[in-house]
Amino acid sequence: MGIDFIIFVSNMKTLIIHPEDYTTDFLETIYYGLDNKTVLRNEFSVAQVCALIESHDRVFMMGHGSPSGLFSMELSIEFSPFAVNDKMVEALSSKKNNFFIWCHADIFVRNNNLKGFSTGMFISEPDEATLYNVFIDDNALIENSNSSFSNIVSKLNMETPEEMYFKVKQQYFEQNSANPIAEYNASRLFLFQ
Repeated sequence: MGIDFIIFVSNMKTLIIHPEDYTTDFLETIYYGLDNKTVLRNEFSVAQVCALIESHDRVFMMGHGSPSGLFSMELSIEFSPFAVNDKMVEALSSKKNNFFIWCHADIFVRNNNLKGFSTGMFISEPDEATLYNVFIDDNALIENSNSSFSNIVSKLNMETPEEMYFKVKQQYFEQNSANPIAEYNASRLFLFQ
């Protein structure tokens, strides 16, 4: 049975939706070494994205976003500022292996009754730290937090959302226990089942 599971895991098809944006390039580490993946960095139509969601076993969505979805950094064919939005909810609702990594993704997931691992507000830039009253005297703390988060998730990227939630939360905090940015972010990781 263990061999069957290993074969199943190695054959899992993963869709990565990560809009082009140099400020979130640190997230590339999460999927860099993954096999059997489709990576969307530029805009596609809603129909194309929904078809890709349905044809993959799991979906990683990452970048900047809001409670309304994952931002696109260029205007889409359908004139939406979002690469992932409420038009993809039906396709996403058939999946339990979803990974929503953007600011306030938890609200999008909760409002649409979706399943998976999610971030809440996630500080990844100095302006966000100021906005959310997390005061630091060295921006390197943000870079360290970003790098640590991405490296941990990359090592766990074949885990289920439940396993990832517990392991990332623990490891991310342990590696950054003196970093107020990581402490803030670690307290805003969620699992929706």
